[in-house]
Amino acid sequence: MSPESNIPRQLILNFPTQREFTFSNFSVSKGSLTAYASAQKIAGTESTGVSSLFLHGAKNLGKTHLLIAIGNELAVHSPEKNTCYVDVGTLLNSASDTHIPNAKIALLAEADVVLFDALDGIENHPILQENLYHVYNSLAEKGGTTVFSSRSHPRDLRVADYLESRFLWGMTADIQPFDPESMEQVIIKLGHDAGLVIPPAGAHYIINRIDRNFSAMKKTVDILNEYSFRKKCKVTVPLIKEALNL
Repeated sequence: MSPESNIPRQLILNFPTQREFTFSNFSVSKGSLTAYASAQKIAGTESTGVSSLFLHGAKNLGKTHLLIAIGNELAVHSPEKNTCYVDVGTLLNSASDTHIPNAKIALLAEADVVLFDALDGIENHPILQENLYHVYNSLAEKGGTTVFSSRSHPRDLRVADYLESRFLWGMTADIQPFDPESMEQVIIKLGHDAGLVIPPAGAHYIINRIDRNFSAMKKTVDILNEYSFRKKCKVTVPLIKEALNL
């Protein structure tokens, strides 16, 4: 048995996985509507004729959520498809400086759908770029689908021209930071999901004092939930000020 045949299967996540990542619980905003609709189209049961989707946007805006939601949706409605999720950072960490094991590339090329997350990691790694180019071509030739996520637009990634052209062949969609109105709605919903009533005035107060991403909103609501429970008080603007030390 060769060393490559012992490649850990964890590289390829089986779906469904991380079941909290679905389309139904994705916090859609004006800035993510196109990305959300594009991801749903890729995960649809009908053929779209699109070979790839490239999602790009800043950290903590939901790119990973959408990628895994695609895999979870396909597991339900198209279980015959072999869908793989790969964190590019994990792929790099498990490789040598000069060689990505062929068995890993073969596993990906044999899939029907491959979801590459955190694609920024391929910058300055020409061998990995070449590997991804071959995976993309293999899937495209057999009618498969490749989905990428990155903080940068394809044209802004420091990659080989031949790979950039592949990224631009299919759909591209960006995810913008939450707008104020959407942030208020998300904060109120997160509170509701936790059994916490956050009044509109409280949500409005919060949005001007935290970063415009989901992680910041979730962390804030978790702090309020714990503080409100400990104080046995309902959420008000004064309580928010206390809880967040504002």
